[in-house]
Amino acid sequence: MALRAKTPGEAYWTLDPKPATGDSVSPGHGWFVDIESRFDPDDYGLSSKVEKRFAGGLGSPQWVHLGVFGGGGTGKTTQVNAAIARNPTLIPVWVDSLASFDVGDFTYSEFLLILVRRVIERLDELKCEIPSEEAELVHHWFAEELLTEEHRTQISGSLETGAGASYGIPLLAKLTAKFTALLRNDNEYRKEIRKRADKDPVDLLARANGLLDAAQKAIQKKDGKERKLVVVFDNLEKIPDRKIVDASVLRRADEIRQLRCHLVLFFHSADQFAPISVTAGEAFEVVAAPVLPIRRKSDPPDVVAGAVCEVVREMIDRRVEPGVFQDFDETVRLAAKYSGGRIRDIFHLVRTACDSASGSQVTIENLEKAAARLGAQRSAVARADDWERLARIHREKKIVNDQTEGYLLIQSLVLNYNGVPWWDVHPLIMRDERFIAADKKLAATKAP
Repeated sequence: MALRAKTPGEAYWTLDPKPATGDSVSPGHGWFVDIESRFDPDDYGLSSKVEKRFAGGLGSPQWVHLGVFGGGGTGKTTQVNAAIARNPTLIPVWVDSLASFDVGDFTYSEFLLILVRRVIERLDELKCEIPSEEAELVHHWFAEELLTEEHRTQISGSLETGAGASYGIPLLAKLTAKFTALLRNDNEYRKEIRKRADKDPVDLLARANGLLDAAQKAIQKKDGKERKLVVVFDNLEKIPDRKIVDASVLRRADEIRQLRCHLVLFFHSADQFAPISVTAGEAFEVVAAPVLPIRRKSDPPDVVAGAVCEVVREMIDRRVEPGVFQDFDETVRLAAKYSGGRIRDIFHLVRTACDSASGSQVTIENLEKAAARLGAQRSAVARADDWERLARIHREKKIVNDQTEGYLLIQSLVLNYNGVPWWDVHPLIMRDERFIAADKKLAATKAP
């Protein structure tokens, strides 16, 4: 049973988007809200579309390699997790890209090596073993071929000194974890590994597929049922320098699509609408993760759709008793309005309001102060020349394919909505005096 706060102090913790227990918010969890069932799929639909891609059937490929694009904080992880959880044939392998890569510098070969490491760790978690000859090949690959003799002794020697040591999955999990930890820092180990791994990309891919084939067989053998691995690169959209993702993932898509496993890659909206060189949709089949459909394209900014308010109400109500708020209805409406439909901002606003409450209840004044604080934080990343662009986007509901507007998407100054699709400036940015001035100036130039 999920916790439900009874005081503002407790609410600060239950409004953390991720449970402190480490459990995912997926179907069956007390905090899970089936958001997309409330909306037309054309306006908001991710989980059901991901589920359809992996359902199989006539004409479907053996392996699906799917890109999910959207801004940060749009609920991609929760929705994809829900889609996978509803398919009993899928065995998820989650990769936290922020924790696994050197986010300032990683390569295609490191992408594959991290994937292999996480598959081995997942086999270890499931208590599955691969044939000894396959395990020896993987061990030889990591310990012998990718490391110099000196490095091999330093990295892998201590793992094999125990009595009865063998090349089973537990040992490989320890070896590959130590090995890939070297890839997160610029050191002599990583330089040597890169040189050796990049020497033959075809061989590298073949070795990764060899491990994937053995892993699929091991999982099916364990319970006698058909199972398929789906490797999910979570947080890939949060890599700050999109040039790295472009070079290491999007421009290597032809090779990545040859991996013999299902794959889900999280991309940013900027990778689709303002790419460095290759759009996410050119590289992979993609599904959009928009913000909540808070209003229609033709609606003024102060409109808040009733269906969105109902969803926000349930999201908060499942975590906090309504009595914690002095005016729950208005708290819900304002949180929805000020968030612009960005789910993370809904939690951020209400959580900050709870943190600043001095009494037993959270007031509307607390929420307004939280909105002012978040707006100032978000506006601080806008550059001097951005305000005119923001005013134009607000009026036209369009963006252009260049790096300036890609930056606005990455910083969540501009939000993308589904349907057409269309774009608008984050509501809290619209309250900034610099935006108001730029918007008035643009209106004056367009006046007859």
